Amino acid sequence: MKQITTDAWMMLLPEEWHAEQDDETIVITDEDEVSVIEISTLLPEKRVSVDELLQVMTEGRGHKTLLAELDALYSEFEEDDMYWREWFCKADNCVIAVSHGTDIDNRGMDDSTVDEILSTLAMQSESENEEPEQERPKKSTQNSNKGQKKSPKSASQKAPAEKPAAPSPWKK
Repeated sequence: MKQITTDAWMMLLPEEWHAEQDDETIVITDEDEVSVIEISTLLPEKRVSVDELLQVMTEGRGHKTLLAELDALYSEFEEDDMYWREWFCKADNCVIAVSHGTDIDNRGMDDSTVDEILSTLAMQSESENEEPEQERPKKSTQNSNKGQKKSPKSASQKAPAEKPAAPSPWKK
């Protein structure tokens, strides 16, 4: 297992999974690119609370759950031949948005592995931020697809389809 670290959180990742940073999002894929995990740290704008940001991001959908000991709202949906699982986790001063996507034909294939990976998600404390860095996700060298989710490859699909993101209500 290797550890990936950001300013806000850290997580353990099996060797066969790889992380890259694409703008403000950490994109994690497995070797066969069947699944993709995307994690973003969302900071509320001034005069907006974390609770209000969470409400805007979830649009009132989802049910309460825990993700790695963080309070979260969870939902599942299909969109553009993709199956998505999403968690919006409430942290002290931010919201951690986590998405797991796969094409509909591979729905459920990596769920248990992804759940195990996400169970290692832990928020960074200020003292941990001052310690030497662990492995950081590689910066993506591909053309920027800002505001779009990376889609995993299916067995019959070589080039990934893109899922457009909703307008962002968070600070960049």
